[in-house]
Amino acid sequence: MILLLLSLTPEALLEKIDQSLKPPAYSAVIIMKNHLSEKNTVDYKFLIKSQKDRGTIIEVLSPAREAGRKMLLIERNIWLYAPEINRTIRLSLRDRFFGSEFTNGDLLASQYRDNYRAVSLDSTGKFYHLVLLAKDKKAPYSRIEMDVRKDILVPVSMNLYALSGRLLRRMEMKDIRVFDGYHIATYMVVKNQITPEKYTEVWVERFQPITTFPEGTFRPWRLE
Repeated sequence: MILLLLSLTPEALLEKIDQSLKPPAYSAVIIMKNHLSEKNTVDYKFLIKSQKDRGTIIEVLSPAREAGRKMLLIERNIWLYAPEINRTIRLSLRDRFFGSEFTNGDLLASQYRDNYRAVSLDSTGKFYHLVLLAKDKKAPYSRIEMDVRKDILVPVSMNLYALSGRLLRRMEMKDIRVFDGYHIATYMVVKNQITPEKYTEVWVERFQPITTFPEGTFRPWRLE
């Protein structure tokens, strides 16, 4: 293990993590519970379609008042289509995802290397400790500190920092299952470190690796 660590650079480990996180193309259904306070929660269900180097689409399935809303990520560009006003608007990776503790970048971005560079790497027990810094101010966070399981190269926890350097959120990934050889965390929770009563949970209800999506699937005009 020591020899393996010596042969790894932070950037090389980050590349391996990106390669092991998700299949090149997949469809999924996720459920999100957003805890706004101790007595106020909001539930969502989303359909996700994603293909590496082409884009990611998330469509709201429920609640009914927001069903049909769609978000599209291509490279670092995000569009939101709102059927109630029949308009498509541009969003930022740093914006909160439907008012949750996740950012748009947390759930739509397909790989960390798009927004971050790895700067340091340590090894403790069963985990690598990797530190990422934002490439620019478009990234959701200025700094990410992640613990990565050595056996499957999947992150299991992250500390997420604001531009000020303050710890903003903590994310944990649990219940890791294997789909077509890929280890997918089927439960995630993000906790606000400034306002502890605010946190968001996400469950993967269905996950299906696929071959490819039809031509034209990931086009902004298709959102309407």
